[in-house]
Amino acid sequence: MATVLAIITILIVIGNVKNLPLALMVSLQAGIVEEVICRGIISKYIYNDLNKVEEKRRIWISAISSGLAFGMLHFINLFRQGLLPTINQVIAAAAIGMLFGVIYLVYKNLFGTIFIHFLNDFWIIAVTGTITEQDSGTIAMIISSVLYWIILGFIAWRIIKKKVV
Repeated sequence: MATVLAIITILIVIGNVKNLPLALMVSLQAGIVEEVICRGIISKYIYNDLNKVEEKRRIWISAISSGLAFGMLHFINLFRQGLLPTINQVIAAAAIGMLFGVIYLVYKNLFGTIFIHFLNDFWIIAVTGTITEQDSGTIAMIISSVLYWIILGFIAWRIIKKKVV
């Protein structure tokens, strides 16, 4: 999946070269800093602290907790965009953060989540040329948020079910 994202990203960059400096700068910073803080520190700390809890529960509790922290970090975007787009980012980031937490804890690989995070942000910024989200309306926000949680939650559940005995 990462390979497909990388190829698509390269093709998009070719068409949007003017967005490249912003995309690189923001994506590298977000990918590295946010993953180290939310997965490498918060998720790992919670996971290790729950050493007497069953493995699957440890992963879920840690991943959801670090995902929520990751989502909350996105409230800083209120300084550059409206409330509804920020809430949408917070909810989506929490869902993505939960999935990244599962990936990190199951595969024990922080570089993988950094790379996927970088590609995600890079792709969005390279395409749009901005890090600011537009207001898509309350109904669209609710639908997209619910879909994020259902889809990413299902993927996380499948990873845990397949990889954790």
